[in-house]
Amino acid sequence: MTIQFGVEFECKGLTVNEARDAMEAAGVDFYNNAGLLGYHTRVPSNYWKAERDGSLGEEATESRKGYMEIISPILTGENGVRIMKKVARELTRRGGKVDNLCGTHVTVGVNNSARWARFSDARKIEAGVTMQRIYAHFANVFDAISPDCRQMDNSSWCNRPVPGSHFTGHLARYQAVNLTAWVLYGRVEFRQPGFTLNGNKVALWLKLANAMTSAAINENHKSHSLILNDMPQTIDGIVDYLNLGEPTRRALVKRVEEVLALGTTRGRAALYNSIRRAVLMNYTSCISCGCVITNPLPTQNLCVRCD
Repeated sequence: MTIQFGVEFECKGLTVNEARDAMEAAGVDFYNNAGLLGYHTRVPSNYWKAERDGSLGEEATESRKGYMEIISPILTGENGVRIMKKVARELTRRGGKVDNLCGTHVTVGVNNSARWARFSDARKIEAGVTMQRIYAHFANVFDAISPDCRQMDNSSWCNRPVPGSHFTGHLARYQAVNLTAWVLYGRVEFRQPGFTLNGNKVALWLKLANAMTSAAINENHKSHSLILNDMPQTIDGIVDYLNLGEPTRRALVKRVEEVLALGTTRGRAALYNSIRRAVLMNYTSCISCGCVITNPLPTQNLCVRCD
């Protein structure tokens, strides 16, 4: 299934004029011509836009640097991923930054699928519950690749999905898998990616999101021959269940290694890091420098650099 998606970047450090310059450099259309737009302002379908968001800090103006939410139009396939990465890169080049007030959300749409068009409402709900079940089962993996401020047990913006829970209302909207637009419009929002203007990190989340929606609506997907509750709650488990392939396995390992390398050990961070090490499973940490060793020998506890 060709992925159809949208991205929301919450960021700071830019004026609206600088964001406009970034969009021009990225070769995309940008709707803003006089400051930030209001929340959920409708614009022509091919335009990127920048909105104000009350959950962030002091908002940007044409000439004052501040917070804004950059929202893409509907993007499609690998070309859409390339455009997203280029926009993120140009925003960063002009001073765009993120902090733990910011979030990055990815939305996947399936209403371009002939299979989806044939679904009854009951089948659509069943598919939504399947995504909730997958996300809840592999919650440790999603937490492991997310910053500490976006752990599902510690964030009011991306709560752990409850399989079979309602798809409407405030609580449904702020689950990590937001299905409030699923039955009517075939859209699902993934709210956990955390703060980033790194296009490669967003692309990894898009691969996971696309694989989950494919597993939910495609009865021929590999996952239908497996028992979810029997799958290990590890990187290997989610890669095998969603048929993600070796490049994505390596990208997930790299992301967990990056978060572990931050070296945060206080408070809940120690628990989060223990979960990160657990989802690696086939990897261990060097007892000297703490780096992650890939496929260690049975008694290996030192990396090549420290041995």
